Amino acid sequence: MSRSFLASWIFLGIALALTFPIVITTAYLGDPDRGPVITGYLGSFLLAGAYLGVTEFMSAITRNQIIAFIISVVVCFFSDPLRMGAGHQNSW
Repeated sequence: MSRSFLASWIFLGIALALTFPIVITTAYLGDPDRGPVITGYLGSFLLAGAYLGVTEFMSAITRNQIIAFIISVVVCFFSDPLRMGAGHQNSW
């Protein structure tokens, strides 16, 4: 694991942790289910790590940063619907 990947992932984890007051406010005003909140934060953290991994890989195989950014956006954009639709069918 490279240092830049780890530093970026820690930075994203801190940014995600800064949204935690919303959870505290919601818990103060109501009674949210803690399971989806915890798994939502965990999933967001892991998905951020996956996107960072794709971006670092694309940056490593290209010399131009702009090309690496464009390829990373395209790969992450097209991998998201595959992840979202895996095993789910619309029952309309």
